[in-house]
Amino acid sequence: YVMLQDFTERLEYEKKLEIERERAEQAAEAKSKFLASMSHEIRTPMNSVLGMTNLALLTDNENERREYLETVKDSAEYLLTLINDILDLSKIETDKIEIDLVDTDLQDLVESVYRLMNIHAINRKLSFSTNIDKNVPQYIRTAPERLKQILINLIGNALKFTPRGSVTLNVTVTSGGGITDIQEHPGFIEFTVTDTGIGIPEDKLEMIFESFTQGDSSTFRKYGGTGLGLSISRQLVKFMDGDIRVKSVPGQGSTFSFTIPLIAGIKPEKDDMDLFTDACADVKRVLIAEDNALNRKLIEAYMKKLGHEYAIAENGEQVIALLKNQCFDIVLMDLEMPVMNGVEAMKRIRSGDAGNDNINIIIHAMSAHVMRTTIEKCLKEGFNGYITKPVDLKKLAGIL
Repeated sequence: YVMLQDFTERLEYEKKLEIERERAEQAAEAKSKFLASMSHEIRTPMNSVLGMTNLALLTDNENERREYLETVKDSAEYLLTLINDILDLSKIETDKIEIDLVDTDLQDLVESVYRLMNIHAINRKLSFSTNIDKNVPQYIRTAPERLKQILINLIGNALKFTPRGSVTLNVTVTSGGGITDIQEHPGFIEFTVTDTGIGIPEDKLEMIFESFTQGDSSTFRKYGGTGLGLSISRQLVKFMDGDIRVKSVPGQGSTFSFTIPLIAGIKPEKDDMDLFTDACADVKRVLIAEDNALNRKLIEAYMKKLGHEYAIAENGEQVIALLKNQCFDIVLMDLEMPVMNGVEAMKRIRSGDAGNDNINIIIHAMSAHVMRTTIEKCLKEGFNGYITKPVDLKKLAGIL
């Protein structure tokens, strides 16, 4: 009996070892595929950025230079989207994703998505159209940036896998919403993206929502992509108390649809254009603390466009010195700077080292770190607000 028990335990132990070995091999294979995919996805637009920048520097023709720089801009935006997708995936896997509901102009949001994605449709010689049903309210309460992200992922996916024909976005109101309790949310908004593309085999429909996954390896080789978009979209819809579905026929096209609870919103007192106009009309004295030359150049251009007066500091010590000798309304403070970083400079200002008149001056932190914990820590330590890089003109105008 003892020998039998010992033999049984050894078999179980060996079985566990085999399972762990298989998991380790799968993890290593997934890591290898991920690194290969990232290498391809990053190097392609980076080659475009470097190549087109060199051409722009060499040419004297303004039209050619503009064309080159537009390509650089498109490639840089793609890289930023890729990085954001990776960050979002990390947040989702650690349950750190934030869904903040605000009153949103749905028509304006759909129009902005159309303007962005129609450029890609034109380049691919495809027809792209949007339609909002008359029963859909103009203002809803939702997470606009997340909703926009989902729509861009789904429409971008449809455009990529549609060699010819059309892609359509329809927005309607429905009474059913999948996983959400109908008693809690009696109405839902349904977004449907339909294409006339290559379609998806039935046995691959669930697989396409997994991270780093496409229908098959030949799809990746032909169309590229990381396989993150659909996975992130499904998780975001889930976080928004919604449901996402797909129907497809190989060779005829696909239909992706998702629902989110319909929560009526109200028109805000000031929209983005009002804030932009107010920012231009009310001249401020702004101290920009930024050690990176390219970031400084961008924010300086924003200041000139908005008509504000400004001064530049490249580290925390220069911030303290300028505040002692000049009067400012607001400080835009980069967190990572040499000599003295932004956090230390902010604390010294709050303690009175830059003069008692500046103890309560408005200071907004600036950083490329977008994790919620970083933002909360900055606010807790004494910053009045937080601006993520790259700085958006409309958001900056609203802050000012």
